[in-house]
Amino acid sequence: MSTTPNLGLTYLTAGQLQPEVTVNNDLNILDAAAGLVLQAFSNNPATTTGRTYGYFGGKIYSNGANIAIANGTIALAASVTNYVQRTAAGVVSVNSTGFTAGLIPMATVVTGASTITSITDARPASMDLRGRQVIAVAATNITLTDAQVNARILSFTGTLTANVVVTFPAYQQEWIVSNETTGAFTLQVQTAGGLAQTVPQGIAAPFYGNGSNIVPAAPLWTNGFKNYLINGDFSINQRSFAGGALAVGVYGFDRWKAGTGGCNISLSAGVLTHTSGPLVQVIEAPNLAGKTITVSVDGLSGGSLDVNVEGVTGVIAASALRAGVTLAVPSTSTGNVTVTLTPASGAVTYKRVQMELGSVATAFEWRPIVLELDLCARYFQFVFTNQGDAFVMAVAYATTNAIGYLYLPTPMRIKPAAVTTGVVTMTPPGAITAGSGAISVTMVSNQIAALLVTLSGLTVGSAGYFSAQTNPQTISIDAEL
Repeated sequence: MSTTPNLGLTYLTAGQLQPEVTVNNDLNILDAAAGLVLQAFSNNPATTTGRTYGYFGGKIYSNGANIAIANGTIALAASVTNYVQRTAAGVVSVNSTGFTAGLIPMATVVTGASTITSITDARPASMDLRGRQVIAVAATNITLTDAQVNARILSFTGTLTANVVVTFPAYQQEWIVSNETTGAFTLQVQTAGGLAQTVPQGIAAPFYGNGSNIVPAAPLWTNGFKNYLINGDFSINQRSFAGGALAVGVYGFDRWKAGTGGCNISLSAGVLTHTSGPLVQVIEAPNLAGKTITVSVDGLSGGSLDVNVEGVTGVIAASALRAGVTLAVPSTSTGNVTVTLTPASGAVTYKRVQMELGSVATAFEWRPIVLELDLCARYFQFVFTNQGDAFVMAVAYATTNAIGYLYLPTPMRIKPAAVTTGVVTMTPPGAITAGSGAISVTMVSNQIAALLVTLSGLTVGSAGYFSAQTNPQTISIDAEL
């Protein structure tokens, strides 16, 4: 290759005569290319005279098209500060009251009676060079200045004691907005009269101005699982809980158990009827000490719902829409976090429970059913076998004893406890002469269970498999918190 791939600059060759000719030509090309970027819509001294401001044109991309803007001039008012600005399409205008919302600043020009006394470049800097502005907020709505919005990153800090709205100018520009505040209130961004966008605490999100509104350029929550609760829609039900009363500490739907005094719940078409008592989920070591969280549900009807997170309480009011309560997790909460839901008075119905970081109740996070089941399986797994079905390979190690190893698809939280029902036999025919027996389960690890069965007439060393002799044969494997 004899030239560069982008600007077509000519490479020097070994022994080249008059190399300065090639170098100087390349420098001229670089100067012209740099000028297109650095001079675009800047002051043109050659055409600036009296109270006439001259500016360079440039190439811009607007509404899907590349537009070449010619150099130009514009007349200024006398003895004031003039604000020179342009549209996204390159149309230049000026006024003496300030930059117009929705237009792109070019320069502020101070004039005397007949001449220009100063020129200040007001063009937004390169996206990579605009830097960061740290802006403290507390309880008062604020309107950002041009100096503030020229920064690439806007970091909002402080302890919120009320909901705060930050108003941006209606520019066509991009920002990273970082909500680094604390306190159980919201931070919203918008243009004057535009749509408000809530930025959750702990989130840094890209936004762009389209000339009318501030629009999020990406989802406003962290990648991964925003819902700290597992099985928030109660769809996983390995224990085949039919609904009704649960004694204290007893689990119904996966990951949900009854609190002190027991509770009464049932599920129909995805809607939970919570008749009475505390419903509890213990979240495994979520590292939420001192964090602001929001617990929310969809379609709460019949009354309000009391929420208790590690002893901090709040109330979700009845609503046909998604509604929640924002709480601060105690700074002393360093282990598991207990979430308790209790009807305030009488039976209530609701669905899709969620606990997330921040002070805003966002839409329920749907996770694939196989993934949600895998999350539940860390704490509880249920092995179900119909009569006559084989379910694990086995070998006879004595004339009356056989052993098989069951490998769980998901490793459990700790080495679990196991409870079995029913009896099994060992097949194929010839491995035994008679008999069946109950399984004794010994957990070898958090993923391997040794199944031992006492039978009769076994041939030592013979291999076969355990098959269920009752309908069903079950093994409940429990590592719940």
